[in-house]
Amino acid sequence: MWGVIRSWRSCARLLARAGGGHGQVVAGVGEAGVGKSRLLYECTRSHHLHGWLLLASHAVSYGKATAYLPVIDLLKSYFQIVPQDDARRRREQVTGKLLTLDRALEPMLPALLALLEVPVEDPQWQAFDPPQRRRRTLEAIKHLLLRESQVQPLCLVCEDLHWIDTETQALLDSLVESLPTARLLLLVNYRPEYQHGWGSKTYYTQLRLDPLPPASADELLQALLGHDPSLAPLTPLLIARTQGNPFFLEESVHTLVETGVLRGARGAYRLAQPLESLQVPATVLAVLAARIDRLPAEEKRLLQTAAVIGTEVPGRCYRPLPMRPRRPCTAAWHTCKPPSFSTKPICFRSVRTPSSTP
Repeated sequence: MWGVIRSWRSCARLLARAGGGHGQVVAGVGEAGVGKSRLLYECTRSHHLHGWLLLASHAVSYGKATAYLPVIDLLKSYFQIVPQDDARRRREQVTGKLLTLDRALEPMLPALLALLEVPVEDPQWQAFDPPQRRRRTLEAIKHLLLRESQVQPLCLVCEDLHWIDTETQALLDSLVESLPTARLLLLVNYRPEYQHGWGSKTYYTQLRLDPLPPASADELLQALLGHDPSLAPLTPLLIARTQGNPFFLEESVHTLVETGVLRGARGAYRLAQPLESLQVPATVLAVLAARIDRLPAEEKRLLQTAAVIGTEVPGRCYRPLPMRPRRPCTAAWHTCKPPSFSTKPICFRSVRTPSSTP
């Protein structure tokens, strides 16, 4: 949290520059659990974004083989396409919004329609070979975003770049080259192993998020646990085991509460079992796996089904699942909601932020 606050202040300054026509790339970089998503969340809540169009998506671990997967989600938000829209409705949405923005973009229409799985009958598009279609698709997306940024400042958010596909990477590389004169802020985050070629750009800023130092980790634990004297030996043990990773710290506390090691309420816990019997899982995955194992059978089944569907599960997908009588599926889902098993603090949508009221 402390690193996020410092980084957020830098992000606010860069956002103001981007809004003035000097586009920026801001990257939150760090290992899993250090607060990269929280940083983007705080940036997108800034009052500096009033009057901006916010478009966002995220990559997923299984998406590297699917071209433009994060971009498709972003475009669906931009064109206000929902899953139940058929091909005719998608065509109407894309055509109407594109031509309203700028009729000069009409040649880009076939590429965008094809990307959004709308049948394209344009003879010229049909005659293109795969490399030509790839180039036209990249140009169409780039020109659409840059043209929109001329109408209103545009904030693009893309999470977890370490999982993006090669086509999305090519689009980002091309878009970054056009940023210096655009009213566009590109907010991204990724883990340290991800590589790109933007580091030498004067308009690229890396915000490094590291695990908490011992003093800050101790402060976080005091906020979570409280100041009961029985907690004194627990705090250094948790800091050492989690190595200051904020998410790992919070999940470890949740585990200790669920297993009865801690009793009380947030900020007012006490140690209810001898420290010698305490077992803290060695990794974040081990913590989450142990917590899932402790779920009742119905909640565990629901969580497994949701994991198959994806990282975002619309209500219509889980409500039809058969559950025990008098135990609605929504009640079971409530058990699996934050802070239980949703590790991301936000689920971005396409948002046109108001220009007058905060």
